[in-house]
Amino acid sequence: MLAVAVDLLTGRYLATAYNDRGLAEWPPHPARLFSALVAALPREGEEPDPAAEEALRWLETLSPPAITASQASARAVWPTFVPVNDMAVVNLDDRELHTLDEAEAAVLAATTAKEATKATKARDKALLRYAGLVDKAIRLTGKPAGSDLKSVTQRFQAHGLRQPRTFPSVTPQHPRVVFQWPDAHPSPSRRDALDRLAERVTRLGHSSSLVSLRLVDSPPPPSLLPDPDGALVLRVPGPGQLSRLEAAFAVHQESEPRVLPCAFKRYGPPGQVRADPPPHSIFSEDWVVFRRIAGPMLPLSAVAELSARMRAALMSRCPEPVPWALSGHEPDGKPTRDPHAAFFCLPFVGHEHADGLIRGLALSLPRDLPAPQRVRLLAAVAAWEDAVREDDEEHPALELQLGPTGTLVLERVIDRAPLRALRPDTWCAPSRRWATVTPIALDRNPGELRSRDRQRLDRALAAAAETIAVACERIGLPRPMRVEVQPGSPFVAGLPARSFPAFPPQAGRTRRVQVHARLEFDQPVAGPISLGAGRFLGLGLCRPLLSED
Repeated sequence: MLAVAVDLLTGRYLATAYNDRGLAEWPPHPARLFSALVAALPREGEEPDPAAEEALRWLETLSPPAITASQASARAVWPTFVPVNDMAVVNLDDRELHTLDEAEAAVLAATTAKEATKATKARDKALLRYAGLVDKAIRLTGKPAGSDLKSVTQRFQAHGLRQPRTFPSVTPQHPRVVFQWPDAHPSPSRRDALDRLAERVTRLGHSSSLVSLRLVDSPPPPSLLPDPDGALVLRVPGPGQLSRLEAAFAVHQESEPRVLPCAFKRYGPPGQVRADPPPHSIFSEDWVVFRRIAGPMLPLSAVAELSARMRAALMSRCPEPVPWALSGHEPDGKPTRDPHAAFFCLPFVGHEHADGLIRGLALSLPRDLPAPQRVRLLAAVAAWEDAVREDDEEHPALELQLGPTGTLVLERVIDRAPLRALRPDTWCAPSRRWATVTPIALDRNPGELRSRDRQRLDRALAAAAETIAVACERIGLPRPMRVEVQPGSPFVAGLPARSFPAFPPQAGRTRRVQVHARLEFDQPVAGPISLGAGRFLGLGLCRPLLSED
C-alpha cells in the first residue's frame, strides 16, 4: 500500500482546468501531483538524490491511483488586472498563442498512439516557434531606441498597462486529498525517497495553493476509482513521465508557455450503478466543427444552401470516386441506403441576446460509418486544409465561395469551442423535450395547413404530426409520445418556416412543405436530431428544449 495525503493549508485549491481556463480543477489530477514531486527534486547546486529519481521512475509505472476527495464549491471567477512585465511580450501576435493552445488541445484529444505522436510533434513545433518569438521580443540591443525608453517608462508608471487574469479556485468540504495505490509495495528505500520529496513540496497548482504532503499508512476509503465508464476525466502520469517533464522543462524553463505531458483516465465513484445509454439517432456527436472567422454573417434561412456549398467544397477535394458517405450516392449514381454525412449550420439562438445568425458549420459523421469511408471523408477535410496551408500553419483559414454573397472564411475547431452554439453537447445532450431550430421539410404533403376550415386544418396537422413521428423512427429514435406542429421555432431568434426558401431548390422537383415542431418522448433521447427530407443539409435540426428556453 502506498498513499500520499495532500493537506490544503489555506483551505482552498487553486488550479485551472486543462480544458477550460474559466473553471477550476477538482480534484487535483494525479499528473499534477507527480509533477509537484518532480519539481521537489534537488536542483542545480544541491546534492543530487538518485534514490528519489529512481522512486519517481517506479511511481510512473504504477496504475492510476484511487482518490479520496470531498465535494467542493467553486469560487466565482472574476478577472484580476495585473501589471505586465514586458510590453513587447504582451504585444506578440495572439494568433501564435492561439495556435499553441490548439496544438495542446490536439494532444489532449488524441485517441490513438499515431494521433498522439503526430499531435505531440505539432505541439512541440508550435512551442518552439512561440519561444523563438518571445526571445526575439525580449532580446537586448546594444543601443536602445527612443521608443524602447518610452515603453520602459510606461511600464513603471503607476497606471501602466495591466492584463486581465483569472484565478479559478474551489473550497472543499474537507481540506485533504489522498492518493492511494492499494497494490503498490514500495521498498523501504523507495518509500524513504518519496517521503523526502513529499516534505519538499510546498504547492500544488497555483503558487498560492499551499500544501503539505506526507505518506500515510491508513488512508480513508476512496471516493473516486479508475473507471472506463466514469464521467470524470483526469490527467495521470505514465511510463516515461519524468523524462517527458525534463524535456519539457528544457524548452520552457519555467517562463514560456508549457503543456503538461500526461495520459487520460476516466474516474467514477465506487460501485456506481450503470444506467442504460439513452436511445440515439443514426447521426453521431462525432462532429468536425468549423467556426466562422470572417466573411458575411448569414441568416438562418441560408442553412440549406450553405450546407450544400460546404458539401460540394469537400467533394471537390476527394479523389474519384467520391465516397458515398460524403456524396450520399453510390458509384452508379443511385442514392445510398446507408446513413451518410450530414451538414448542420449552427446559429446563435435560444438566448435573450441571440441574433439567429450562423456562427459555424458541423460535419456530423454517421454513428456506424465503416472505417474506410470515415478515413476517406476525413481525408477530404485534410486535403482542403493542405491545399491552403502556408509554411507550418497548423490550422489554415478555409474559404467557402458563396457567389454574389461573398466569401465565408472558416477555421476548424480543435479545442472546446468558446461559443455554446458550436459545441456538440448543446445539440446532442439527452432530453425528453426537443424543438426545431430549422423547419422540417416533410416527406409527405399533409394537406392544407393554412386552411380556415377547422376539420381540414385538423386533418392536415394530424398528417404532419404523423409524418414527423415516422421521420423520428426513420433515423433510429423511438416514436415520440407527442408532436406539436407549429409555424415558428420556440427558440429566441428562430425564424418562422415561411422565411426559408423552397426546398429542394432545383426546378422540376417536388417542393416540400416546411413546418416547425415540438417533440416529446417518453424517455430522454440523445441527439443530434435532424428530421425530414432535408435532414442531411441542416433542415429539421432540433435542439433540446430546456426550461430556460
